[in-house]
Amino acid sequence: MIYAATSLLWNTDPYGGVYGLWLLCVIALSFWLGSTLSSLRDVYAGLAIGGAVSSAVAVVQWLGYQPLPISVDSRETAGIYFNSIAQAEILALIIVALLTERMYFYMVPLIPGLVLAQSRGAWLALGIGFLALFIRRTWLFVIVGAAGLVFWFQYSSSDAQRLWIWTAAYNELSFFGNGAGSFASQLYSNGLAPIYPEYVHNDALQLAYEYGIAALAPAIILTFVLFQTKAREWPIVMAFVTMGLYSFPLWMAVTSFIGMVAAGRIVRSWAMDGRFSSYCRSVVDARLRQSSGKNVSMVSANTGIG
Repeated sequence: MIYAATSLLWNTDPYGGVYGLWLLCVIALSFWLGSTLSSLRDVYAGLAIGGAVSSAVAVVQWLGYQPLPISVDSRETAGIYFNSIAQAEILALIIVALLTERMYFYMVPLIPGLVLAQSRGAWLALGIGFLALFIRRTWLFVIVGAAGLVFWFQYSSSDAQRLWIWTAAYNELSFFGNGAGSFASQLYSNGLAPIYPEYVHNDALQLAYEYGIAALAPAIILTFVLFQTKAREWPIVMAFVTMGLYSFPLWMAVTSFIGMVAAGRIVRSWAMDGRFSSYCRSVVDARLRQSSGKNVSMVSANTGIG
């Protein structure tokens, strides 16, 4: 956060920089919130209620009524989220979250909204998340990578604008980054994008574009989380990362909240399951043994931990 705030000094778009910094605050606070909660069931229930409302609105829109404004490039069944793709990705992540807690009853009203949104990317992320419930192995990353390549080639052949944006963002990478929230304004003002590109549609590429070497910090944390395959929330993060290969879930408030809360909860589980405290105690014991020259018995740090 400090580095992102400092990057405003070389960001040529003050408005975009402040907005990008605000989005990063949402990401950081969501991660922190997840690290403080012992259970996410109530969070998922609340998200499911909001998703059910959006799904119901989508059904009304499908019947020919339009009670809410939607984006011009969206299908008419966008629910309360303004864009049908956003609704599909949000509902897909909520469904994966509910599956991890076996809250099947909450899933039923979300399905119409997901179906009506007609987003292939959302269905792919849902499929990866569902698969991760039963296959908790790191080789599942191979499937995720293959899926990302399929979408990449698909978009490169059918969506010239998106390919242009990806290429332009890659060519403009710099060591220190271009500044928080700088992506859209800089590419457009420099004439490198045919339209005003709000996001890269690839979370990793956008982090690298805006923060440069500092993007390694969230990358390291997320990599650690991805290798915690036994964590209950792991399928959510897998679905979130899959979505981030061809979309921008990290920069949409609801999807970012779901993914980062799950990641924070996984880090909390790792810190409290005894392994971290065991390591710290073993280091202290070793230092005491070195300084005093006495044999200090290594008692398991897991003793007494429920």
